[in-house]
Amino acid sequence: MTQYNELPPIFQKIASQNFNDLPTKKPAGVTKSQEQSAADVISDLSEKYPKWAMGDVTKLKRLFNDANSIAGDGRTKMIKEELYPIAHDIKGQGATFGYPLMTDVAAHLCDKVKQNNGIFDAEQMSYIKKHIDALEHILNEKMTGNGGDKGTKLLADLAQGN
Repeated sequence: MTQYNELPPIFQKIASQNFNDLPTKKPAGVTKSQEQSAADVISDLSEKYPKWAMGDVTKLKRLFNDANSIAGDGRTKMIKEELYPIAHDIKGQGATFGYPLMTDVAAHLCDKVKQNNGIFDAEQMSYIKKHIDALEHILNEKMTGNGGDKGTKLLADLAQGN
């Protein structure tokens, strides 16, 4: 998962502020210099995001394969306790670092996992795999922003189960 401890203290301070009033209100106690410093950090992390996100996607693929090789409660536990937190991290990070399509796809994956109250059957496992494959595709194709026409098609294909 992402190493948040790599973030400088100023970014941690800014990130802990309440941003509900943005864009009209800047966080209390944050100077223009600190704001620029945080923007620089986000810019730097945005350049690194595809590499660390691909590491997370690789973990998702491994966990999926492991979960797919077992059945019942063991599979459910692995998906909910190990796979879900990584997908949730991707959901939270994608848009921040210029990949909102990652956020969208991971959000659908997280919703599916949260909504499941029983065993993950073949159909649900197929859904999970398609979403993990989509996350990998987004990174491989460097689909920043909404991904343009390719992003629209990707989301439509996922919605139709393709």
